[in-house]
Amino acid sequence: MSLTPIKEDRYENPPPLARHLDQRLWGVNFPVIKLGLTTVYPFILEGIRFTLCALPAIFFIPKPGLYRQQSWLLQNSYGDLHALLRS
Repeated sequence: MSLTPIKEDRYENPPPLARHLDQRLWGVNFPVIKLGLTTVYPFILEGIRFTLCALPAIFFIPKPGLYRQQSWLLQNSYGDLHALLRS
């Protein structure tokens, strides 16, 4: 199996539209964060942020290929260990 090298020039010099969009997104990012922190409690803002990051992951990351019995064993083991360490 031969590996073909990746062309480096397309990553070093993106098209002008991509550069412009990237610049605008970063420019809007900080005022939106400042506005969000002044109007919403920070932990709620973090919850919204993590939820918005997890939604695409649900559709693009496949489920683990565990058998049903292994999955139950893993869940029960984790629950038992968690209960043991908390007591």
